[in-house]
Amino acid sequence: MNSIIHLVESIKLFDNISSLNPADPQNNVVVSYTDRRGRTVLVKRTNTSNTSPANTNTIYDDKDRPAKIVPAAASLTTPELIYTYLYDQVDNVLQKKVPGQNAINYLYNTRNLVTYMQDGNMLGVGQWLNTQYDIYGRVTKTGIYTGSATDGNVVPGTLTATYTQNTYGTSGIEFGKLKTASVNILGTATNLSNTYTYDVYGRILSVSGNNHLNTTAGSEALTYAYDYADHIMTETRTHKPTSTTTYTIVPRMTYDHAGRQIDYFHKLGTVENQISQLKYNDRDEVIERNLGKATAGTISTWLQSVDYTYNAQGWLTLINGNTLTGTNLAFPAGCSPALPNPGAYTPQADPDPNDLFYMELRYETPFSSTSGGITGMSTTNSQKSGNIGQIAWRVKGRDRQAYNLAYDQLNRLTTASYYDVNSSGTASASNKFNESYTYDNRGNFLTLSRYGFYQNGTTCGYGQIDNLTYTYTANTNRLASIADAATATNNQKAFGFNPGAGGTGYTYDANGNLKTDTYKGITNITYNYLNLPSAIEWGTTK
Repeated sequence: MNSIIHLVESIKLFDNISSLNPADPQNNVVVSYTDRRGRTVLVKRTNTSNTSPANTNTIYDDKDRPAKIVPAAASLTTPELIYTYLYDQVDNVLQKKVPGQNAINYLYNTRNLVTYMQDGNMLGVGQWLNTQYDIYGRVTKTGIYTGSATDGNVVPGTLTATYTQNTYGTSGIEFGKLKTASVNILGTATNLSNTYTYDVYGRILSVSGNNHLNTTAGSEALTYAYDYADHIMTETRTHKPTSTTTYTIVPRMTYDHAGRQIDYFHKLGTVENQISQLKYNDRDEVIERNLGKATAGTISTWLQSVDYTYNAQGWLTLINGNTLTGTNLAFPAGCSPALPNPGAYTPQADPDPNDLFYMELRYETPFSSTSGGITGMSTTNSQKSGNIGQIAWRVKGRDRQAYNLAYDQLNRLTTASYYDVNSSGTASASNKFNESYTYDNRGNFLTLSRYGFYQNGTTCGYGQIDNLTYTYTANTNRLASIADAATATNNQKAFGFNPGAGGTGYTYDANGNLKTDTYKGITNITYNYLNLPSAIEWGTTK
């Protein structure tokens, strides 16, 4: 890093570097340094006092392509912290190395389409993900090829596993459109296949295939109906989980003059119910969401009507109004508290009195006696750049709850201070659910403190349940271990992160996936080619 900074500084001496450093409304600054050729070589994120700046440097190759990106607190001598790219002569990325995982290699055909991809896990077993195309560059097949690959134009004769296969229409309205698609259920020999048909306007008319419960062709089918603006009006789904059972499900939608969805109906068998209705303002923001159409006698109403309010910037400020009733604390003391009951539902033509939930979000204007009706919270926490400064919410039958939120110069949450708010609108810093965080310059957690509920026999209360310190493998972003210094008194420690007995930390595979977790007794995690877990093994300590 020092060598890069020295390089940047030396270039600045020769007036080859220009900078642009506008501050946002929160006085956080992003300074971009651009060289004479218009390339951004350094981005500095800090505040007007230049407190702990986070610098990101970019190094270019001879063709002005990013070759290395060096994040904050990294250097060219820490390869596991930087991004590295290699290119061919026509600017295709041949190799990509990102922090925390082995390099990913790519091969291309003469049309610059990726035909082979090999990540770290595939490299270890001599495999490539192969993608095949038709003459128009459309994907026809993907799967695993086992062996050596050096030429992206060579199509392998056989694949160890085939994951997807596609065919396309060759005539009429179907020409060029997807005709059939087959996707393998990973770890099995079963494929889910679909066949597509189109109407005279080229819109999907039907999809016929199978499902994971019944692999017989035709066990899953979709049929679409459209309006004149090409909006889907109905989507008729026929689902056959067995050869003798059939379900017909029909979602139905209506739209307004601007193409915005208004009504949503759901039909199962012969019974149709209206699920929701949306209303919008002139800025296309949802201002009312009615849920669950219900009829009681002569009254036709909604189970819930959720209202949304926004400020001039389009930021959500209010969900419903604070008209709910209830004076009970959300979480009163005691090991078996009787939580407040919101009461019975009473059908009304106007559903608003039946609101169950309220939430208010504050940005640049904190709560006060005249703004939001809450006193006792910070009146100086003004978040002007879009971060939520304060939040209050309420469930029917309870008093309000609130948080005061603070951020660092990189807009990362640093503290969340919890308040109980009584019926008079006075907030008390009960600290029941406080949280605080510290980070390194790359965004990794360094410490975390969390308060919450604990119980030890007949002793219950609120206190610190987590006091975590995170340790990373040297010169990487890989979490190695977590130490918890929370007190064991009254069993508090057990209600947060629980490292268990003998836990020492984590290990990872070549792709950066978690491999073992000694805190939870996980001895091995196996991943598929999508880097999704396919098997998790526990030891005897589970």
